[in-house]
Amino acid sequence: QSIDFPGDEDEARFGASVSLEGNRLAIGAPRSDSPVLDRIGGVDIFERAEIGSSWIFTDLLQPSGLKPGDELGVSVSMLGNLVFAGAPNADDDGILSGVVYAMNVELEDCNLNGVDDAIDIYVGDEQDLNGNGIPDACEDIGCDADVNGDGLVDGKDLGLLFVAWGPCEPDTPCPYDLNNDGQVNGGDVGVFFVAWGTVCGP
Repeated sequence: QSIDFPGDEDEARFGASVSLEGNRLAIGAPRSDSPVLDRIGGVDIFERAEIGSSWIFTDLLQPSGLKPGDELGVSVSMLGNLVFAGAPNADDDGILSGVVYAMNVELEDCNLNGVDDAIDIYVGDEQDLNGNGIPDACEDIGCDADVNGDGLVDGKDLGLLFVAWGPCEPDTPCPYDLNNDGQVNGGDVGVFFVAWGTVCGP
């Protein structure tokens, strides 16, 4: 797919930098303008629903404080929902001293600690054993983990989970696949322990 600059502007240098994080794409356009300022630059955000689907423009990042000629977007990198973009011509701390902006595309903070979940996982403050981008501590599977139906999530359920270890059979119920990824593995163990000790009704 060819992705074009989401506007009608000459010499924006759209594509000078690109960073991909999951189904989100950040593209720098360092010579793009604002309605009143020239060549302040910017970062265009595109998203897609799934692999193979089309990229859709969703946001333009142009933080306040940019000045003409800063050229934000010469470099860009994403980590989770954070976008880091260089503006090497900025004069914030002297002539052409440069600056790097850190911008949130969309803060996802299920544990309410003020830090994006992707950062928590990246630095090791939270586990994501099933690799779905959500900290295991935030995945409340509750009584789905009571696979033997005795009203308590405990070691008996864990034992049954290990017995069922491996890929799920096609078109067959797989109650031990707690994260619904098609197999019983370490990801299910991770979310299982979040529910450990849950008391379920009859």
